Amino acid sequence: MVFTSFYTVVDSLFITNFVGTTALAAINIGFPIIIFLSAIGFMISSGGMAWVSIKLGEGKKEKAIRDFSLIIYFGFFITIVFVAIVLPFINQLIRMLGAKEEVLFKFTKDYLVLLLLMSPAFILQILFQNFLLVAGKGKLALALTISSGLANIIFDYLFIVVLKMGIVGAALGTGIGYFVTAIYGGVFFLRNKEGIHLSKPSHDFRVITGTMSNGISEMVINLSVAVTTYFFNFLTLKYIGTNGVAAISIIMDCQFLFSSIFYGFGMGSSPLIGFAWGAKKYKYTKNLLKLCFKINIIFSLVMFAISFGGANIITKLFCSVDNPVYSITTHGLRLFSISFLFSGISEFTSSTFTSLGDGKRSGFVAFLRLFVFTILFLTIFPMLFGINGIWLAVPAAEIAMLFINVSFLYELAKRLNVLHRNKQIGID
Repeated sequence: MVFTSFYTVVDSLFITNFVGTTALAAINIGFPIIIFLSAIGFMISSGGMAWVSIKLGEGKKEKAIRDFSLIIYFGFFITIVFVAIVLPFINQLIRMLGAKEEVLFKFTKDYLVLLLLMSPAFILQILFQNFLLVAGKGKLALALTISSGLANIIFDYLFIVVLKMGIVGAALGTGIGYFVTAIYGGVFFLRNKEGIHLSKPSHDFRVITGTMSNGISEMVINLSVAVTTYFFNFLTLKYIGTNGVAAISIIMDCQFLFSSIFYGFGMGSSPLIGFAWGAKKYKYTKNLLKLCFKINIIFSLVMFAISFGGANIITKLFCSVDNPVYSITTHGLRLFSISFLFSGISEFTSSTFTSLGDGKRSGFVAFLRLFVFTILFLTIFPMLFGINGIWLAVPAAEIAMLFINVSFLYELAKRLNVLHRNKQIGID
């Protein structure tokens, strides 16, 4: 997940240093559409991972294989439908997202159209990368993702720096990275006859509804990024201007990269939790969740220390000290970094209930955190605190969610204790 999010960061680094901050702002303007697409991919992959893992834990291997195949084919099909709907209205969408100036509009369109055309590979990358974990091939998943990231870096350098292709080169470099995992992942799952593999799909379409309902929290998380990006762009344009959009683009790249650690850890632990739950190993499930919780707390402290203490160093990667974007970004990142102290618990709570097949509770946590509290504070705080209110809105939302997350996890721990006791005395 870190390397997947690194695609966006690499594009931003190359573009801001070799094309300019207007092009960087264009990427952020178009980002909600790409995030909406990824929301579909992560909803299907996370919900599907839990579904297939639970079936494997129940000993229903053949059912798991056919369900897996249906999930992959459905994800590919729905992406093509999405692109076919969006492309005819791309000009209107870009204007609606805030690209009013002609140069900003052109940059945004050039970047978006190419990525949309390559988006079926993007969705397959997400699906194969995550289902490799279910197949017990975590090292292969990591190797493929690193290979995709390296391909992205190499081709970004070739297209942007050497061939001077600008933002088009950034899109092509990212797209080539998608194809590395999509192609190799497809070959692996066609040949992996001993474990889960592509076969004749299941005709039980409850698999799709179950996958989508279970993965709704991941869709909410990704959709919220699109919505909050739009709000951030609107507010920074209003209070600061184009430099503000460039600054929030850098800050959100950092958030995207850091959050991917929480999100990736949740995706990596999901098959373990789902399998243990499906096998009714309740004590093991509880101990596994306690360990994951402690690791998330450590991640939170480390990421806060890095982002707060190293804000100036991080910003220098994107722009020079004499650039007006530098001071805006450095100050904003230090305030925004408070959110990393609490966001790990939110991500852990949501991913935990997804792993257990409880999509409703997982979706409720994600929706409340990202659509209710975040948008509420983004609406109120700028009126109260001006520019600082923009950077403090997300930390405030994470703090507001803390009590709810802890109470849900406490209830889950008690439930696992009861289930374990009942199992010991023979009560099903």
